[in-house]
Amino acid sequence: MPIVWCTFGCAFSACAPPPASGQTDTDLRAAVEVALALDPVTTALELTAIPDAGVIRITGHTDTLDQQEHALRVAAAVPGVVQTFDNMTLGAQTVARIVREVEAALAAAPALGEVTFTVVVNDGVVTLTSDDTDATQRQLAIEIADGIGSVTSVVDRMR
Repeated sequence: MPIVWCTFGCAFSACAPPPASGQTDTDLRAAVEVALALDPVTTALELTAIPDAGVIRITGHTDTLDQQEHALRVAAAVPGVVQTFDNMTLGAQTVARIVREVEAALAAAPALGEVTFTVVVNDGVVTLTSDDTDATQRQLAIEIADGIGSVTSVVDRMR
């Protein structure tokens, strides 16, 4: 994966080929941000393009992970963009909604009885914590949380 390779010490400008002939980072940033502003899915989002020699990092908040993926596709389609990276996060309202949905689904499961869970969401990753679950309850809780929309994975911190 290119991001892992770049993470180990090479600057973006050394990792990627140069942008289109005569195109500066400022030009590329403007082109990507215009494309994002004109796209019907991303127009209402406050996203920023950070360029470095054809590599674009998109930052900002989105309501869904699908919006993040779409923004990356929009940016990648701009001439001169050679690679895109996702530095976007889910907005606070979306995170709160996911927490509520996971908590409600866990509470509705009869097999989980009186188990108390702490639910933390970080960009689609749900961390479940509990001090009073057995192996069967832990597996059920993971399956329930994983079935909620916008949840990309579940971290088990239950015991």
